[in-house]
Amino acid sequence: MKHRSFTQEFKRQAALLSLNESIPVQTVTKKLGVHSNSIYRWIQEYEKHGEGAFPGLSTKL
Repeated sequence: MKHRSFTQEFKRQAALLSLNESIPVQTVTKKLGVHSNSIYRWIQEYEKHGEGAFPGLSTKL
């Protein structure tokens, strides 16, 4: 299975769907096709670092 990479904006928006829009992680998971562990990790990263979270990738590979 190929490892998928996501942009920092994708990760931020996924985390914010759950945090700001109060959408359950399982719903975000199904909508975006991303494993729930990734969503939970992105939420933690965003809560810890805010807009400075997810340095690195700027485009989806």
